[in-house]
Amino acid sequence: MSHEAPDQREPQMAFDDRDIYELPPEIPPQWFSNQIFVDHVHPAIAKAALWCHYIYCTVRFISILTSSEWTGWMWLMLFAEWAVGVQANACLSMTAKASTRRIQPRLRLRGEENLPRVDVLVPCCGEPIEVILDTVRAACTMDYPSSRYRVLVLDDGDSGALCRAIAQLRSQWAPHLQYHTRGKKPAQRGFGKAANLNHALFTVQETISPPEFFTILDADCIPSTDLLRATLPHLLRDPQAAVATTRQYYYNLPMGDPLHQAADYLQSVFFPLHALCGGSVASTTGSLYRRLSISQLGGFPTISYDEDLVLSYLLPTYGYRSIVVPDILQFCRVPTSLAGHIAQRKRWYLGFAQQTMALQSSPDNMIPQSLRRRLFWQGMCFVASLVGRAVSFALLPCLLASGQQLVPTTSALIGLRVQSRLAIIYLVLIWLHEWLQFARSGFRAAPFSYLEDSWFTGAQLLYLFQFFLGGTLAQHALVTGSSKNPLNRSKARLSSPWNCIRYLWETSVLYNVILLLVTVAAMVYAISMSPIDENQGDDHNLVNSVTSLLSRWAWPPICHLWYLSVVNCCVPIVYLSVRPAYPDRITSFRRTSADVPSPSPEMYKSLLHRFRCPLGCGYHFLLVLVGLAVASLTVLAL
Repeated sequence: MSHEAPDQREPQMAFDDRDIYELPPEIPPQWFSNQIFVDHVHPAIAKAALWCHYIYCTVRFISILTSSEWTGWMWLMLFAEWAVGVQANACLSMTAKASTRRIQPRLRLRGEENLPRVDVLVPCCGEPIEVILDTVRAACTMDYPSSRYRVLVLDDGDSGALCRAIAQLRSQWAPHLQYHTRGKKPAQRGFGKAANLNHALFTVQETISPPEFFTILDADCIPSTDLLRATLPHLLRDPQAAVATTRQYYYNLPMGDPLHQAADYLQSVFFPLHALCGGSVASTTGSLYRRLSISQLGGFPTISYDEDLVLSYLLPTYGYRSIVVPDILQFCRVPTSLAGHIAQRKRWYLGFAQQTMALQSSPDNMIPQSLRRRLFWQGMCFVASLVGRAVSFALLPCLLASGQQLVPTTSALIGLRVQSRLAIIYLVLIWLHEWLQFARSGFRAAPFSYLEDSWFTGAQLLYLFQFFLGGTLAQHALVTGSSKNPLNRSKARLSSPWNCIRYLWETSVLYNVILLLVTVAAMVYAISMSPIDENQGDDHNLVNSVTSLLSRWAWPPICHLWYLSVVNCCVPIVYLSVRPAYPDRITSFRRTSADVPSPSPEMYKSLLHRFRCPLGCGYHFLLVLVGLAVASLTVLAL
């Protein structure tokens, strides 16, 4: 698919610094934002952990290869260690390579005259009308001259009720509001969010004078009043920037966010690091786009449900870049049920996996040939990472219950002493890095948060398998906020024991209960079956006993994997046990006389200062610290 930029464009206006002013940071600088820590200390630790992982895996490989006693269990143990450990390497590499540029300042555009024209696009498809109207009302009353921006509702659900509601708002107090639809939705992929946006860019806007910029709001994302004035200065200052992207803040997060629905790893770790490494980040909702730049790219990519992810890779290919705006500028909504959360994440991860389709020749594929192979391999790596997680955590109880030696103690080149000391050094470094990353994110993205969705990795793989084999997946065509999506209902129908069991299985709760019990039982069994020499008074026999334990269940990396597996399995179990309450829109927003929602001071403050306990839930990081100390002393005593 390709589109030419329209001939009729809003002329780009020149602005100087007198039109733009800078605001102070919303949160005072903390110790973890110190430049010495950010530019030198943390990158050095990340680089050391990365290289230590490479060296450790190489040493383990050579030790097994040169051992006269190697078994298949040893190779499986090495695979489990590598498959989980390698998932941290992307974050380690970005932390080590991140530039010393400071984050983008908070800017505002002043004035009322000669401002650039902007279109606010609100794509929707079946979401509850009251949710859409809240977004529309907030968009129509932003702090920007109504003569300089329009709000275009792009309804792929072809809802007559929504059309009438929009017409009523337009006639009452929003003349800059418009409703557009592509008609009834046929059974084809072209009716997706990306194609809906492209229809607005190349069909709707071509019939009128196109604006210089446009922004996108998901149907359930309420903008702040200063969204346009906060994002426009960044693109006005930098002509090479095509996107000013904003973070997503969720107004209805339950206390403690037990399902990690805020996506803190992406929002607080991956995206900022990716931007500091010179990469582009284009999150669709709440972002401001330079229309000419997106037109030159051919619009939004339609080969994947994650059009913003693919767009992020396209921008540098055309010489454009993106800017991450630090302000709180939009208030989004998370699914209010376990099934709804899983449906949303399945759709996200399906979009990641759809990058493997970049090599296909089809009308949907607008990806340049030079980028297709890279996207394909990124999609393959993502699928491989899911397989690695699922296999590693499923292997763990088998390894523990086998009673076999998992680490070679005799090797022609490398003994247990070298392997164990390298293992301890790596674990200390990776835990130190993860905790420092935790602090750097404002104590939001918990340690090892890149594994936060590992508890339903098996369900993800099954979903991908069904999709790519052409199975019937009715839900993948529906946005996760749609009221028609059966997986987004807050109250599951559990009228019979069979329905209850089915619900627990479909939401991966039953799978995690089984895996948790098996993993804990396997560790208990391995400890109870530990071969202990009866002559404990003999130092030589004591060393032999410790060596035997280290080569089995007491191997530090296997204890580390056991901890990660137990923590991940507990996520859905704790969620169903606690049944957290989700704040509703009524209590989260204040209402004007025109029923326009605006964030309450309490909600805004809670979003700004949200954090997790620095020492972990129940202060259990102290136990991890003690465990690492005991393991270190034991290994050093060998």
